[in-house]
Amino acid sequence: MRLNSRPVAALVAIATIAWSGASAYPQTQADGQPVNERGQAGAPVTVIEYCRYESGACARLNVVLTTVLRDYEDRVRFIFRYLPPADAPDVSFEYCAALAAGAQGQFWQMHDMLFANRGRTAPSDLLAMARQLRLDTERFRTDLNSQAIRDAAQREHEAAAAEGITVVPSVAVNGRLTNVNTALELRAAIQEALVR
Repeated sequence: MRLNSRPVAALVAIATIAWSGASAYPQTQADGQPVNERGQAGAPVTVIEYCRYESGACARLNVVLTTVLRDYEDRVRFIFRYLPPADAPDVSFEYCAALAAGAQGQFWQMHDMLFANRGRTAPSDLLAMARQLRLDTERFRTDLNSQAIRDAAQREHEAAAAEGITVVPSVAVNGRLTNVNTALELRAAIQEALVR
């Protein structure tokens, strides 16, 4: 059964509010963690998601990840890696927007908002999302267009490519690619990694 985009957007919005309100994950790099990571650095399980914001399948997986990982906050480190399409390997403007929001401690909120608003990628749309998140929009605009943000995004793209990932969505649990589409499958993969 295929989900249409409206229920997915609603689920993303609900999951975002629930995660943002209850999460103990760091939102800034004050602890030395990159903004696209959350959870304990020494956690026994690391889940890496390779996705792109314009993908409906990635948006659905984001809901699954958000829901399941909330139950494993103290045992799972989660890393998001944006993987651009092979035919458009340039730095993603959307991912730069997430990183620019991350510079103000709101990477994950922008991340979820980008999934909920797939296709709305004009600069005016991204600024509207920044306003909705109550970011300093002038700083956001400056960061969005900065070389430092573009370089950070490029490094992430290169890391994903170096790992040989070509298909989105892809999920690796403790370095092992895992076919995860549902909450049940993700929980099983995490539980298996926890007992190894």
